[in-house]
Amino acid sequence: LCKFLSDVLQAVLCSDFAPPRTKGLFLEAIPPLLLKAEMLASPDSPGFPALCSAAQSVEHSVREMVTKYFPLNSREYHRSADEYATYLILLEGLFRSLERSAPSMRLLPALHSTLRVHDHREAVRLRDFVRRFVKHLLERHHAAQETLKALLRIFLDQSLDDRLTENIRFAIMEKLALPLLWDLVASPQSCKECWLAHWSLLVQHADPDVSFAQLRMRDVEALNLKVQEMAGIYGMIEVLFVRTAPDQLKEQIMPELQSSPSRDIILIAKRALKKPTGWERVALPSLRRCQLRIYAALSAAIGATQTKQEMYTGWLFEKVLWDETMIEPWEGASGASIALDTLKPESNYNSFPRPGYSFAYLSAAVPGRTPAARARAARGAEESTLLGAGLWAATPATQAPMTQTSLRFAGGLGTLGRAAAAKASQELTLMLPEKQRRQLATASKGTASQVISLVVTGSSDGLTQGEGVPLPPGEEGQALRLQAVLAGRRLSGVAGETDRGATWQTEWLEHDEDGPTNDCALTLFLVLLRTLDVLTERFGVPSGANHLSGSWLQSLLAIVDKASTDFRLRILLLKVFIHRADVMQPVLYGRNVEIFRFLLSMLLDPRFGAEKRFHYLARDV
Repeated sequence: LCKFLSDVLQAVLCSDFAPPRTKGLFLEAIPPLLLKAEMLASPDSPGFPALCSAAQSVEHSVREMVTKYFPLNSREYHRSADEYATYLILLEGLFRSLERSAPSMRLLPALHSTLRVHDHREAVRLRDFVRRFVKHLLERHHAAQETLKALLRIFLDQSLDDRLTENIRFAIMEKLALPLLWDLVASPQSCKECWLAHWSLLVQHADPDVSFAQLRMRDVEALNLKVQEMAGIYGMIEVLFVRTAPDQLKEQIMPELQSSPSRDIILIAKRALKKPTGWERVALPSLRRCQLRIYAALSAAIGATQTKQEMYTGWLFEKVLWDETMIEPWEGASGASIALDTLKPESNYNSFPRPGYSFAYLSAAVPGRTPAARARAARGAEESTLLGAGLWAATPATQAPMTQTSLRFAGGLGTLGRAAAAKASQELTLMLPEKQRRQLATASKGTASQVISLVVTGSSDGLTQGEGVPLPPGEEGQALRLQAVLAGRRLSGVAGETDRGATWQTEWLEHDEDGPTNDCALTLFLVLLRTLDVLTERFGVPSGANHLSGSWLQSLLAIVDKASTDFRLRILLLKVFIHRADVMQPVLYGRNVEIFRFLLSMLLDPRFGAEKRFHYLARDV
């Protein structure tokens, strides 16, 4: 029967007369049946050799189909061409077949040419497949664990290395293994199993003294591949820490491991951040991605386990070398800096949910919705846009006090103030889309301050409140709050208020088509934002009546206080403060001049572009 089914599949897939939909249906139905039978059969059974032979035949037939019908480049065919329609039907059939075949990975090589491409035309379809793949596996606990083990084995298989860029090993880790791990460890039992099954292997490959010791001298290609491999390893470590409840880690997992995972990774990451010997020969984007992944994992481990403020200020701020391997310099390779005053606010940026871990694949914005002019400007930079629309969009409407203050302030300025407000309103209005201009026209009979308020609240917000999940008060609620902010959730309520409940919200941000999947500057911003949320939740914010001396906020400001600090890092920290204006507000009352010194130094910096111009970031500052 297995031989007959494999022969039928081969005949249908290779036939020039079978309709594409028929091929897709056969591709979707027959391979999962045979591959599941192979996984379930006993190797000692008499029919096992024939079953393996049939499974190999199916794998060969699917590969031949891919060679015959799949384009070498996803943009080779026009979207309206018959060849492209056939390709889409067969691609969807292959997706469905792989979903149902898991944990068997026999068909995965047929998807290598699709998975490895970072800007595939069918990126949206591919992400939908990954979501279905993960959801389907989570319905079967054992299959999900076995699939994760299989994906990790493939990721560590160096025989698959055939290129430096778009390497399939790292694509499988980013696009399949990490999304699966993220959802798998949401269950306490699965979380414990993942720690026990993979932690020792992850620590071994994360240790630079072990990983880089195996490389031959002057083997630049092997060094580049090892750096990319370590980025994937630290991605798994970050996910494990941000998704594991601190109590479960301490009470259930540490006794089983007979070691402290946080201590292990803090000591290892400290050495890994020093960069390997010969790092100058590694491609900077790959090295920067690896360094940020190490920093993100270190931040997650400290945030999940440490209760002393000195651990955060020391390991995450003071001892970090904020050089070009952590953030792309503001001055580009050509020596020309980017002028902030040339950037315009727009309302049609791509939005994405704030990811829970760095470079999250499924949180990427939907491609193809960026205006052509902005897309051309974005391609001029190594890592696409400079900062993202969340920086240039108006102050989020959730920050009502700022809008009310601006109304009262602008209303009492007299003739000169009203004239300045009218000028600012006119400049902002010209930047808005036609729909919002018409909305403003209906309110033109009001005061200038009211028009400005409408501009502020009518622009695209960086945050959209999701469905709030109530958290209980007391210690249990405090633990859940900490876990929520570690996973990238936005909390309502006052930090440190353990006697009352709160809710979490899904935080939406805006950026270009790259989004958080590839942009290193955006990733560093997200890690700093998570660190600030954890610090606020654990230690609160410094009192407005006191000086910042000795507080975590002073250490955070210290990383941009040096004259040699890159301007892009200063911009990213400013963006963090803007997104947490509600948290920073109590700090601004009193004698905390450090905050004002930082803000004013940004406003007066010629690179900031605020001179004689009312641009969005200047208003938010």
